[in-house]
Amino acid sequence: MVGIIWLCAFVAEGEVIARRAFGRHALMTRAWLGAVIGLVMAMWLPTLCAFAMRFTVAAQWTALGLGAAIAAAVYLGLKPRRVLPGDDAPPWLATLAVVLPLLIVGAYLQYTHNLRPVDGAYYVGQSTYSDINLHMSIVTGLRNASFPAEYILLPGTRLCYPFLVDAMSSSMYMLGTDLSVSLWLPGIVMMALTFLGYACLVWRIGHKAWMVVLCTLLLFVNGGFGFFDMFDMVLRDPSRFINIFTGYYQTPTNLPDLNLRWSNILVDMLVPQRTFLAGWTVLMPALYLLLGATRSQRRLEFVATGLLAGCMLMINTHAFLALGLASAGFMFWQLWQATREVKQAGARADEARARRRKLLVNYLIYGGIAVVMALPQVLIWTINQASEGGFLKFHFNWVNNDGGLIDEYFWFWIKNIGPVALFIIPALLDSRGEQRMIAVGAFTIFAVAEFIVFQPNIYDNNKLHYVWYLLMLPVTVRYLERLWQALRAAKLRGIALLMAGFMCCAFVSGTLTIAREWISNYQLYSATEVSAMEYVDDNALDDAVFLTGGQHNNAVASLAGRKLVCGSGTFLYFHGLNYAQQESDAASMFTDPVGNAALFEQYGVDYIYISNQERSQYALDESLIASLYPLWYSLGDINIYAVSERAQAAMG
Repeated sequence: MVGIIWLCAFVAEGEVIARRAFGRHALMTRAWLGAVIGLVMAMWLPTLCAFAMRFTVAAQWTALGLGAAIAAAVYLGLKPRRVLPGDDAPPWLATLAVVLPLLIVGAYLQYTHNLRPVDGAYYVGQSTYSDINLHMSIVTGLRNASFPAEYILLPGTRLCYPFLVDAMSSSMYMLGTDLSVSLWLPGIVMMALTFLGYACLVWRIGHKAWMVVLCTLLLFVNGGFGFFDMFDMVLRDPSRFINIFTGYYQTPTNLPDLNLRWSNILVDMLVPQRTFLAGWTVLMPALYLLLGATRSQRRLEFVATGLLAGCMLMINTHAFLALGLASAGFMFWQLWQATREVKQAGARADEARARRRKLLVNYLIYGGIAVVMALPQVLIWTINQASEGGFLKFHFNWVNNDGGLIDEYFWFWIKNIGPVALFIIPALLDSRGEQRMIAVGAFTIFAVAEFIVFQPNIYDNNKLHYVWYLLMLPVTVRYLERLWQALRAAKLRGIALLMAGFMCCAFVSGTLTIAREWISNYQLYSATEVSAMEYVDDNALDDAVFLTGGQHNNAVASLAGRKLVCGSGTFLYFHGLNYAQQESDAASMFTDPVGNAALFEQYGVDYIYISNQERSQYALDESLIASLYPLWYSLGDINIYAVSERAQAAMG
């Protein structure tokens, strides 16, 4: 309960800041911006305090006090601002009509997919079966950690993965919140802010209630024409239909065998990928504020956007990069337009030059703030990860290029995105004014994502493509509106049926994917593992090193937060980390503990953890291990042996 109160206090501080900093905005918008600011402070301030006092309980309360001081300074330092008319925010009815159903689905999935306790065991869903283990290892492993923290999956290696959202959950966990609640409660809050944020963004762009509803649904219930492939298989074999809902990743939005790769954002991104969710929580207000700044050219709005952008790198690197690329596109378009105005201004050319100069200075201030804030993050964290290799390489055509085209270029995007894809290019060409600026920013992201890979996993460039998509949706829907009006004016028959077909094709694949995720249910950790880890957490040395297998669902790291000789390559490889030696040494210690006694000393191994997973991974002789080291704990298939002198001494 204390951890929940702590989080609510940060949100309250954010609301105080927003009340003064964004006083021009309507209540809904201001409340949304304030909640986001509160979460950003809850992620960042304890981390900053941890550099001076480790990631301790004291650091959490110090951070909360620091947040209160910041809120007071902003409230007292800024003058009150007049509230704008109510049209600054989307209509309540339209907003609730789209946000509430999405939030109900999202909240249910957050609860059921993040360590749902059942008879002493922990269950998750299909989409979280893998990634949640990494996030849990960070949440439990950050307790009392010195900063910069290390991977507990690879001790001695600095934690370079964007960890701030997991640090926020770790703060709640340290303050007494149940581990599962510390995962799903912030997840629900961030999903609500993401849904509401996109609704506000679309309203700012299009200013139409129906557009808010349609664009929000097209973004979060996304899916392409994959359902045609699925139905074709069902027609040939009716038993395949049930496989959509029971098979492991057999949905029409994520089936690599058929080159269906446009995963549903709601269930395959926001639920399992916590850093992606946190990134979008902050990305939506950053884009919202940036668009407002491009209209008003008020310097304070550019400053506010720069401050928010500067916090994003270690929340989600892809969101930070996407925002930067979109901003570059916006700036290019506005400067180009301003230059044209200078040429056409005639006698008033000096005024046009002054406007262009102000425009450039505002963008430089915004970008300068973001870069100055991001640079320490790069030097402390990102550069260490990038130096390991596998980053920044040329690769054209995302996952559709595996030594050549798998699908024809445009068909790949059409079949994955669905009917919306047919109108994106026409919408780009037809756009004018601000719509063209948004499209240029969006396609700046797309162009870079199509030619450069920023991580070892090529597929992860979808995190850039999705931002291109969310920006192009309002532009494309506005184009569809004009097309619809032209068809109605021509009094063509059957256009209502055409619209119904569009809606059906746009939402069937996404709906099937969400339905499959809704009913998915997998045991991640058995009751035996949970009980064993409760004992480990209460009795093992806080800085103990465990020798375990390389399974992705490693109970020692995820539930007890203890260091491993080497964690799962499933995570380490895609973080660009070199773990080959540690993995080999772990296998050597399991299979020949006598001949590799020096390795136990080298890695400082305190305990050997043996379960059926280790027995299946290695040709180990457990009777030999039992003769060398005393049994520290045993339950079911789990045996834990005390190796080091200090571990044996702690046995009493």
